[in-house]
Amino acid sequence: VRPKVDLTFSQDQPMAVFQQFYNLKVDEQTHKNSATVDTEVFQGQQSVAHFVQTSEQMHQTGDQLTLQQVVPLTSLAPGKYRLEVRATDGLANQTVTRSTDFTVTSAADKNAAAPASPGK
Repeated sequence: VRPKVDLTFSQDQPMAVFQQFYNLKVDEQTHKNSATVDTEVFQGQQSVAHFVQTSEQMHQTGDQLTLQQVVPLTSLAPGKYRLEVRATDGLANQTVTRSTDFTVTSAADKNAAAPASPGK
């Protein structure tokens, strides 16, 4: 995993989200957790993309959960956005939310800024 330090992405780049959650409550009989992870993209206060996954869909049991989500940016207009990841432990009835701001630039801007190849 390589973090994108400047948090600026071109529309033609997918944005990968990696988040780990610990200390989930585990059912004593099934030895499984019951978690839901909501990944949402906002522009201002408006939600522009929303993905929901359960720990069962992610095939993850136990007291840890690792989110690996690819967020396509092709449908987003250039501008500033906020990514919000909300994990809910259904057994413990607890929710944790993390968010970060990021910027989307047009694919044309990225291509225009690329240096010309030598000999062309």
